[in-house]
Formats: sequence, C-alpha cells, structure tokens
Amino acid sequence: GEGDFAPLASIPQVPHTFAYIDGGYGIMNEHQLAMGESTCAAVLVTKSVANGGKAQIEVGELSRIALERCKTARCAIPLMGKLAEELGYFGADPTMGEGGESLQITDPEEAWVFHILTDDTGESAVWAAQRVHDDRIAAVANQFIIRTLDLDDSEYFMASSNVVEVAVRTGLYDPAVDGPFDFTATYAQDHKHLSNYATRRVWRVMTLAAPSSGLPAETNTWADDYPFDMKPDKLLSVADITAMHRDHYEGTPYDMTKGTQAGPYGDPSRFDPSETVGKGVYPPEEEINSVEAFSGYPTAFERAISIYRCSYSWVSESRATVPNELGLIWFSQYAPHAAGSVPLYVINPDIPTAFATGHLNKLDLSVSYWVHAAVGNWADRFYVHTIGDIKALQGELEGGLYAAQAGIETAAKEMLMVGQEGAVASMLNEYSANASAAEIEAWTDFLWMLMAKFKDGQRIDDFNAEKLTPTKLFYPKSWLEAVGYIDEDHLSPPLMQAAALPSTAGAWILVSHLLVAALSVAATIAYTKRREKALPASGGVGASTPAVSVEMRRYQYQPVV
Repeated sequence: GEGDFAPLASIPQVPHTFAYIDGGYGIMNEHQLAMGESTCAAVLVTKSVANGGKAQIEVGELSRIALERCKTARCAIPLMGKLAEELGYFGADPTMGEGGESLQITDPEEAWVFHILTDDTGESAVWAAQRVHDDRIAAVANQFIIRTLDLDDSEYFMASSNVVEVAVRTGLYDPAVDGPFDFTATYAQDHKHLSNYATRRVWRVMTLAAPSSGLPAETNTWADDYPFDMKPDKLLSVADITAMHRDHYEGTPYDMTKGTQAGPYGDPSRFDPSETVGKGVYPPEEEINSVEAFSGYPTAFERAISIYRCSYSWVSESRATVPNELGLIWFSQYAPHAAGSVPLYVINPDIPTAFATGHLNKLDLSVSYWVHAAVGNWADRFYVHTIGDIKALQGELEGGLYAAQAGIETAAKEMLMVGQEGAVASMLNEYSANASAAEIEAWTDFLWMLMAKFKDGQRIDDFNAEKLTPTKLFYPKSWLEAVGYIDEDHLSPPLMQAAALPSTAGAWILVSHLLVAALSVAATIAYTKRREKALPASGGVGASTPAVSVEMRRYQYQPVV
C-alpha cells in the first residue's frame, strides 16, 4: 500500500526467513508450505489496538510470519497460535460475521485446517487445528468445520490450552449439559436460516469430488451430517479443483443459471444485498431499507462458489515428488468462471506484470484482473450462450499448460541436479511470464470477439461468411411464460387473426400496409432532398469514414457443455 503505517506490535527477528508468494494472505513459500483462507463468523469478537481495542495481530500477518519461518504445517500452526495468544487476535472486522478465520495449510506431506478467533478478554486467542486424512479432502466455506477435539491424538489434532476454558468461562459450553466439547457448535455464529450460505458450497465440493457419497444438500446449521473430510471417488487433478472453483451448482436443483432469478440468459451472478434508501440509485418508490434487503438473503439467492466479487483464486501443488524449487500455484484473477490460470513457481524471482499492477478505479487491459472482469461482465449478460466459448478457451490455454508441465519440470530437475538453481529460476520465471503474456493476449482477443459475437440480442456464428446473418436469440419460452409474455389464452399474433376476416377486410389490411410503406418511402425521399438542399454548394465541412481493417480469429459457436 501507499503511505506511512504505524506498527501494531513487534516480535523478535529470526536469523533467516524464507521467500514466499503473497496476496491478501500468504500463499506459498520456498519449502512448498501453502495456505488458503476463509473468513468465518465467530461469537467472540474484539477490536485492534488501532481501533480502540487491545488485540495486535490478524490472520494475514500470522500467515506471512508462518511462511517466513516454517517449512511444515506442524511448525506453522503452533507458531501462529502462540503469536495470537501472546499479542491478541482480531478478525477482519469487529462483528460476529467476520470475527473468525480459517486457514487451510498444506506441505508436501500433510494437510491441516486451522481455526482461530479472539478470546473473551480481547487480549489473546482461541484456536484449534485438525489434520485432513491423506486420501481425503476438506472444504471450508466461511464457517468453521472442526467439531470434537481429540487432543490425545497429536497426529490429527492441535489446540490452544484455553480452548475449553474460555468456552466454559463465557457460558458458551457447559460440560454437564452439552456433552463432548464441539468447537464449531461452541464458537461459530449460528446463521440459522442463512446457514446454506456456507453449507451448500461444502456440499457441492464434496459431491463433485465424490458423487457416490449421496451427501444431502439440505442440512442443519452446523451440517451435523457432513463429515470433516471425505474420500474422493477418484484422484483429483488441478483441473478438477479448478472446475470446482468455477461452479454455480450447474445441473442441480440449485443451478444459478436457471429460473427467473438468472434472467433470460442464465446470468449466475447474484449481487450482494444492500440498503438503497437515499443512495440515489432508484426512485423513492423502488428503494428498500436494510431489513428488506436482507430479509430473503441468502435463502432466496444461492451463494455460488464462483462469485463476481472474487479478486483472485489459486490451486497450490505441494508435492513430495519434486524438489521444493518446483512448488507451484495455478493463479487467476477475477471470478473463476471467467478467468484463466497461470503457473507460478515459488523459485521465480518475479511475479508477472499482469498480476502485479493495476488499480480498481482504472480499466487497464494489460492487467489480468481487468481483462477477466471485462469478459465476465459482458459474458454474464448472455451466459448460457457465452459459457461454451469461455470453456473452450480455458480448455485450450490451460490444457496446453498442463501438457507442458511435465517437460518443463523434467528439464528443471535435471538442471537442479547439477547445481544450476539460478538458471532454473530464470527459466521458470520466463516460462511464467510468457504464459501470463499469452493469457492476456488470448483473453483480450477473446473479449473483442465476444463483444462482436453477442450483442443486441443476436449471435454471429461465422465471422467469415460471405453474408453476415446473425442468429436472433430472443428469449427462452420458460422465461417468456414467467414474465407473462406468453398468455395461453392469446397465443395467436394479431396479424394471424386477419385470416379469419372477410376477404374484403383482408384486402383492405394489405392495401393499408402498402400505403404506409409508400408514404414511408416518400417521406424518406423528401427528407433526403431537403437535407441535400441544406448543404452548402462549396466551402462546407465534409466528413468521410476512414477505412477500417479488422482481423479476427475464426470463432465458431461453442455449445454449452
């Protein structure tokens, strides 16, 4: 950021720190220690020292310090927990809705889920962590998922020493009444009817990974009938995880590309609710207050995995089968369904320019975020028609990168074996930079094509046809029926009713149409002549249209798959 910032706290420095890739939170370090993040609701909240509270550290700084100092998840978790307990932890904001955090932490050997929130004094923290079984996956979607803690099993559980004590002291947990201690039921905020905001996404990830599981889509607040982790039906690839990121529940009863909420063309975006009174966005009779805005949220609107307000997403690969220098993340910006992934190796000395520059207040098509935001905003308008083209481009670009991965990494391993680490860093840095540049170029070309192919309710199927004959999209029957356009009692168009009139009446209708056409032509001729007479004979201002040459790749219509 810009400007001067006063530190909230200080900790002793260590002799050596590790390099890492950073975003809003730490992502991956040079030892393939990687992290994901999900803000969670919590019942205990506090303010930072900068805002009148006593807490001095939040999860972003915890993640960065851990990546600087640790090689494994088993090092990172207790380090972050200890710092939070000593300095006092504060959440994303001092409300229950964003008071807690979850980090998903992996290294080449293990994967863990870490939960944290403040304690009741506002000067310390409560935390817990559970290991994911080696052949399973876990999903966190803005709600804690760790339940009972078996702290005698250090292979799979860790927690702060006060994890139960704070709950008892605050009346959140009574051992005599509540039975075994349950971290989520104790410390998570009860969303009640809003709980599907979190649980639906967990269900979707689990059932995409394991369709055979039969996991129910409908569950209670804490998803009591969902396991902490689940074994997939098959080994999952980077492409499989990326597809999960791009999901809107397609093909399920919650499909966000269906129904009147999606509009006529299946727009999957559902904008966040907000009070509009006095905002100047609607006339007074169309404004709503905050109570009205949140009255149906999110039971009326589902929360997709791929969402328009996503800044960036990634899939990390922490692999015991490769040297640490080949730690890898597949990085993309903007909503995943409208984005492309680029491989970034932790050994790279630079981040591609398209990921490292830009401003939210200025559209810049050299910036990855803006290219994909432009594609997404245009494509969503005609989503059921455009998504086929988007998937085709994603498959082409990412498929090529997946295919090239083995070759580039084999070459890197051979170079590392003879001590050419610097050369490997340069090679992989160039590889990522070229992949990013190619991605920007391809998606920018795609944006211009998309805008030409889908506009004004029409689709161009072949740009190289001798005669341009756009296909009119009009609207699907189900939507026309839903908005009352089609009335079963009045299906015949007015002109078709003329067939039932006497022949003389029909003739008069035809004559009247011809007269209107003739008058229109006459008016046009008269208008043209009047315009010609109005132009000066000489010395007037002349305008000519410059010749425009347009070169386009040959795009054919891609059906939805």
